[in-house]
Amino acid sequence: LVVSFDNEKQSSFHAPWLWSNDPSSVHSTSGQRLKTPGGYSWNTKIKSAVIVNSADENNLLPGVILPFPPPPRGSSHPIGNVYSTNSNRQPSDSDSFCLCVTWESSNQKESHVSYYDLEWLWQWKYDQESLDSRRDRTKVTKLQALKSGDDTIPMFDYNDMESNAREFTFTLLQSIVDAGAG
Repeated sequence: LVVSFDNEKQSSFHAPWLWSNDPSSVHSTSGQRLKTPGGYSWNTKIKSAVIVNSADENNLLPGVILPFPPPPRGSSHPIGNVYSTNSNRQPSDSDSFCLCVTWESSNQKESHVSYYDLEWLWQWKYDQESLDSRRDRTKVTKLQALKSGDDTIPMFDYNDMESNAREFTFTLLQSIVDAGAG
């Protein structure tokens, strides 16, 4: 499925990826995904896909879970209600637009409808340019990993640790915080 965004850029999304990231298949309190890509059945197909204004109730089907509140920026969850107490993203006009996908399966009599937040899809698009950019932004360099600025990793003597485990635990954990990845 190719989605066109406001900035006139397009990105492809594969059916198994969309299916496993269906907002209605995320547990509302734990955030656990209830579908996995491995559970996708190849007889499940995208019947139709359209961008809709979710603020217009005429575009919505009864009982369908909308990705609202919208997921916080950077969230891997396609719906924000998992973060209801600490979402840093406020609803806006752009939040009212969703990708509406209607699924059909040869072994089901009824079709299933999923709504995806467009901003969330934009953040998680996986074309090569986006993957390279995300990797560059999240890559941990040696300089970041060793915050102290020197090239040494803290080392500890096992016998010291074993003889004084209670006090040593704090020192060990503090060194992980100070010299570990940020």
